Amino acid sequence: MEIRNNINENDELIGYSPCSTYVPIRKPKTFIINLDDPPQTRWNEVVQQHLQFIPALIADLRRQQEEELGPRLFAISLTFILKKISYLPQEVLNELKGIATLTESHGLDLTKLLMLNFGYDFTARCTSAVIEGPSYSNLESRKKTIYLLRNLDWESKPLRQLTIEVNFQRQGKTVFRAITFAFFIGILTGVKFPTDGNGGFSISLNYRKISDSLFGAFGRVIDSKASKVSTCIREVLETCITYEQAVDVLATKLLVAPCYLIVAGIEEGQGCIITRNPGTEENRISLLPNDSFHIGSYRYLVQTNIDHWRETPLPIAHDDELLMDANERRKAAAQSCDLLEQFAKNANFTKKTEIANWFQGCWEILLQRPVLNRHTIFSSILIADENPQNPIRTCVINTNQL
Repeated sequence: MEIRNNINENDELIGYSPCSTYVPIRKPKTFIINLDDPPQTRWNEVVQQHLQFIPALIADLRRQQEEELGPRLFAISLTFILKKISYLPQEVLNELKGIATLTESHGLDLTKLLMLNFGYDFTARCTSAVIEGPSYSNLESRKKTIYLLRNLDWESKPLRQLTIEVNFQRQGKTVFRAITFAFFIGILTGVKFPTDGNGGFSISLNYRKISDSLFGAFGRVIDSKASKVSTCIREVLETCITYEQAVDVLATKLLVAPCYLIVAGIEEGQGCIITRNPGTEENRISLLPNDSFHIGSYRYLVQTNIDHWRETPLPIAHDDELLMDANERRKAAAQSCDLLEQFAKNANFTKKTEIANWFQGCWEILLQRPVLNRHTIFSSILIADENPQNPIRTCVINTNQL
């Protein structure tokens, strides 16, 4: 990775990626979801602007589910998920019903919406990294803050057209922000900004596969006490104030699926990767010298779709491309983090050009092969101690030619 000196931090992320890997990209549209509005109507504007993409989404949704499950298990999964309706939080159910009133005439009924909203827990792949770096909001103090870097990979081309940034508000004030998809009400990638001087954190979700059997997962789907992972993340972003509160809930909540939860705060050392089984936390590594992959003045953690203590995928990965190359993605991201650390040790982060080069280095981590791959939907850099009015640094990979 070469750190160049010609990147302006204020450059529009439009056209081509702001690093040495020139990838066609675009900014996602930004919407406001007013949490004071009735749940049934909150998503109306988002839905109405994306109705044209429903046919492609439905075809792709069915393809994914049948490839992942097979026709027989696909039918069984529908039965289990329909049973879950009565156990969903009422607000979540009302949001889904409100969306369905606008989409069912286009073929996206409540059943298919549920399949879409449960899909990530069982089918998507990702790369996430947590790294300490300069505080962009307070350059003069030379204070460090925590960056959450995120690529979301999903074998679903229509999602590129559905990727949006959402500003969730109450009484006109931002509660949290997220990168998500139209027709999807859970959160896979989000940031909670400090409130009255308290806390601030960001979260991303990475898929984890630990078993070939899906029947246990189906059983947890209809468990009234088990939460969808993306719904749990949204609840944490909405209700938790501090990094410590967020980590505690994410580590202990009963979930419908195993996963990796990556959390970044705003203070030095506030970053961790929680390896989850559905019922319990299996492992945790954090930005503490004895636990992290690398010890230095700017430390980091990297998570793909393989347990951090493993070097090779489990046999259950079979021919799943993104599970089989999980270790290669992790190694590539870690090598770039090493280079970024070396740059940071020699940098004086009171200059805007060096801050711009730091951000370029962050993009280099995300937009290099194989971290960037043909299934990458979007790339994001989340910083919880920024101005809440600033958009999340996100680029949608605007090509099918990777």
